[in-house]
Amino acid sequence: MSKPNNGQPTPAPTRDPNAPVYSAGWSSIEITNELIRRALTSVRYAANYEKYMKTRVCLNRINGIKARTVNDVDSYLYNVDGCELSDVTSNGRCDPYSCRLYTYEVKVSQKTVGSDAYVVQSIFKSLTQKSLAELMRMGNLDITGDSGSGESDPQSQPALFLLSEGMELPPPDVPRRIHTSASIPNLALLALVATMYPPLKTTIASLDLPV
Repeated sequence: MSKPNNGQPTPAPTRDPNAPVYSAGWSSIEITNELIRRALTSVRYAANYEKYMKTRVCLNRINGIKARTVNDVDSYLYNVDGCELSDVTSNGRCDPYSCRLYTYEVKVSQKTVGSDAYVVQSIFKSLTQKSLAELMRMGNLDITGDSGSGESDPQSQPALFLLSEGMELPPPDVPRRIHTSASIPNLALLALVATMYPPLKTTIASLDLPV
């Protein structure tokens, strides 16, 4: 307690647990599958929030991660796009169409030295916010193999080529098989698509259709 002021003690300053975490001592690190898992696991369980935390958070995208170790306890500062909520979500992810996305800094630390369990210690809005269009872009929380970045690759996303009502053509990495709910309604259209999509020729040839 500081010296009396006009006969009255001056109360010691208190720290807001949701105040910004300053960058001193933090180092930027790569976004990996393990760190994505760690973030999602930390935010999805109410027991993983410090008792003084009044809100919860869900994640839509991880923009960057910083790390530091103090007294052998590892801490991570996640820059994320997500939503503040009154309760946790079952998988730690946001439905961007049911909540308002903002950019947050979320601090996650080990519960004890060497522990695999982590707790959320602070959540605060970043001083720099994005446009809604930027916030609504594709997330990057899907685990992509055993190691490496969690960035989503648009080229690896499934795609459907709509030919006609009741018909779908699978993406190139699956067997070339045409699914129809009835008979093929438009052979001319199918032949035209085949000229623009060469892998389809094999399938059409097996059906004895003109290409």
